[in-house]
Amino acid sequence: MKITFLGKDPQSQDDECPSLYDTDRDTYLVQGWRVPGITPVAGQACVEVPRAVMGHLAKSSQLTTPTTGQAAPMVSLTGHGTYLIHGQAVTDAEALEPLDVPAHEDVVEVPLTLRDVMRQEYAGASDT
Repeated sequence: MKITFLGKDPQSQDDECPSLYDTDRDTYLVQGWRVPGITPVAGQACVEVPRAVMGHLAKSSQLTTPTTGQAAPMVSLTGHGTYLIHGQAVTDAEALEPLDVPAHEDVVEVPLTLRDVMRQEYAGASDT
């Protein structure tokens, strides 16, 4: 899997995350804090990322790639300005090597429909 960095939490130090990446598999990688107390389905993981990280979706080269047939990832807004994002746990050594993932973080792969979920979230926020 080849990845392209889109952006990270603007509040993080230079060598810290959470971060967002494009992949060459019509998916996104989301690197975030491991969520204690959530037992994912086998092969799945859940990460927590600040809302600002999702703004980097606008930099994706995949904005016009069709999402037909892709299920929406499970995303939920917390009460403290972050999202919980469930996805396929990334175990691909080639993809993980440049990410320098600390022990308290995980990386999940989610379908491109993440951008659709975020569009709906931000549209709903502007309506209120």
